[in-house]
Parts: sequence; C-alpha cells; structure tokens
Amino acid sequence: MKLKYYMGLVLIIIIALGIYIYGFSPEHLNIPQGNDINTIALPRSIWLSIALGLLVAFGILFFIIDWIRSKIASYQEQRDFMRIVNQILEQTGRDNYTPAIYNNKNFLLLSKILRKFQLQPKLNTQNSGLNKIDQLFDILGQIELGYEQDLRKYGFSKDNPFVIKNLINKTKKEYKIGFMALSDPEITPENKKTIFLKILEKCNAKEIKKLLESTTFMDQEMFFKTVDTLKSYQMFLPETDLITFCKKAKLTDNDYVKLAKSLKGFLGPDVWVKFFENLAISDEKAELSFLYVLCDLELNNQVLQRLSSMGKNEFLNIRAYMDLRSQGKSYPLELFIFNTKETK
Repeated sequence: MKLKYYMGLVLIIIIALGIYIYGFSPEHLNIPQGNDINTIALPRSIWLSIALGLLVAFGILFFIIDWIRSKIASYQEQRDFMRIVNQILEQTGRDNYTPAIYNNKNFLLLSKILRKFQLQPKLNTQNSGLNKIDQLFDILGQIELGYEQDLRKYGFSKDNPFVIKNLINKTKKEYKIGFMALSDPEITPENKKTIFLKILEKCNAKEIKKLLESTTFMDQEMFFKTVDTLKSYQMFLPETDLITFCKKAKLTDNDYVKLAKSLKGFLGPDVWVKFFENLAISDEKAELSFLYVLCDLELNNQVLQRLSSMGKNEFLNIRAYMDLRSQGKSYPLELFIFNTKETK
C-alpha cells in the first residue's frame, strides 16, 4: 500500500471517530476527577486519539523504512544490470570478462549463461535504448564503413576483427601504423597477412624491404604479391635478402619454379642463372627451379653436368626432357615441370 493511501485511510478513520465522539458521545470528552496523583485518568476518546496517533507514526516509520529498502534494492539491481552490460561488452571485445559479485541470484545465473556464448555484435539493428551499448554500435558501424575510430576505452583484444578492420582503416591514411602490428605476437597470421597486403598497396619502393623484415609471418601469396610489386617498380632486392625471404615464405619446389618463371625476362640471363644457382645452394627445394632456368636457356651441358652429380631416380622429368631434346624432339618445357611430381 502506498503511503498516501494509508494516510488517507487513517484520516478517514480519525474524522469518523471525531464525528462520533463529538456528536453522539460528548460525555467522553470530560476528564474524570481522581484523588490518586499517580493515576492518569483520561477519557476513552483521548486514549483512542493517542492510539491513532501512534498508528500514524508507526505507519509513517514503516513506509520510510520500506522506501529506503526499495531504494537500496533498486540501486543494487541497477549495479547488477550494469555488471551484466559490462560483461557483454568485455565478451564482445575480448571473448572473456572480469568476474563480478552479484546481489541478485538471477543476474548471477544470467552471467553464468553468458559465459557459455561467444558474443558478436550484429550491426544495422535498432538501438537498444541503453546509451553505453548503442554508442559502441555506432563506433563499430563507422569502422565497418571504413572510418577510423578510437576503441581503446573498450579494451578490445588486438586480434578482434573490428580492431583489425580499424587498423586497416588507419593504414589507408597512414600505412606506417601497420608496421608494428606485423611483429605483434597477439595478432594472428591471417590478420597479419591482411595488414601486410594493405601496406604493400600503399608503401613506396624503398619501404618494401622494411615491410618484409617487419612481418613475423609470410606465406606464398604475400611473397609473390611482393615480387609483383617490386617488378612494377622495376627494382630488385639484394640477392641475399630475397633468398632469406624465400625461406621465410616456405616456398615449395613448384613455388620456386613459379618464381623463376615470374622473373624470366625481368632479370638478365646471367643474373637469372646466377640467382637461382645460389638459391639452389641455399635451399635444396630450389633445385628444380634452377634446372628449369638452365633448360629454358638451353644450357644443356650445364643441365647434364648437374644431373650427373645426382641419383639416377632424381628429376626423371628433366632427364626425360633432355633425352627427347637429344633425339631432336621438342616439347614445351612446362609439360615436364608443372605436370609431374618429383621423387627425390
């Protein structure tokens, strides 16, 4: 019952009793005379008024206590609710959360349930009505549109998709920002690859070597994209550096052949031969590419000399190609290189 209704009810009772006492039993208003000074003799109407006064006082006290209790409960409930909101934000940004103490058992149960889910924001949805959530969604929406935003206060992990997307947005304006991310152990290889390729689109020729040195991850696609970019700038890295990056990208036999074919015509014949000879010395997987270069330049004596130092069952495809050439038969070299798996 609300306080105003309670007070209204008490007031009605007091008025009714007053009308009864003054109108129908006026004799109750007379104070009895007594000889005992220790005895308080009052009319029943006054005792009744005192009782009603106490009833009003205790009622007000009860409602004050209940109001304070409800305010405390509401405050605790709001705090528990914000703890749930913070858990949602933390799980969205880091896929984990800071444990919290809940006053309400239902909120504690909800927190335990949320732990079992991986939360991802769903953009382009209606506002929730909670400013803390809607503000984050506005920021994430701007990132998705390609604009740089400040995510630091949300504590997102460095490998969060929106952090990576935001970093890529930054590299569009200032690509040098991405260099540090390439050596960050908290960023996955897949995301490093995305950042690497974005920087490669923006950086100048002189910074390509720095880009290759900065990344702790490199795969074949990244390597060949870099080679294509170098060719577009009409430049070539020092031989020792390029050999190092070949190993870093973990090129296979066929990858080395692909590289040899890519550099055909870009490098002069002597440089082409010398580079792949040194590459074969540095990495045995590059041997096939060196034989490819020698065969393409029709340096048959060098091919036969090279094969003579190997086992008879090695590079059977190249041996078959050379046998056919010695018989005056000519076939495309690529048929013997790319369509045959080597047994070594």
